[in-house]
Amino acid sequence: MDSSYEARRLADLRERRGARRPTGSMGDAFASAAKELERQRRRTGAVAGAWEAVCPAELIDRTAIEGVSRGVLTIRVADASTRFQLDRFMRGGGEMEVIRRSPSGVRRVKLVVGAVD
Repeated sequence: MDSSYEARRLADLRERRGARRPTGSMGDAFASAAKELERQRRRTGAVAGAWEAVCPAELIDRTAIEGVSRGVLTIRVADASTRFQLDRFMRGGGEMEVIRRSPSGVRRVKLVVGAVD
């Protein structure tokens, strides 16, 4: 084979492949994380007011909104006793009130035990 043919072939391959881009920088990772946090803030911000209006005052400090996904509002509670009290409250009509007051499409409220900041 001719070396000029090989050189042209190699140049064609490089041109078709395009320049290789770096895999990404920390700035890209931070920008992606910031975008996700903003999206989550918009989703949960709408239901935060509904949750604060409906949740019993004595329990609000022991809860935190974890997020909304596929119509399920997840509320993190500090301990099992708080979860029990909120479960009783939710079954007594609190869940329907949160759903009614939420501007986004919340269909269900899930309580999980975890650290509350």
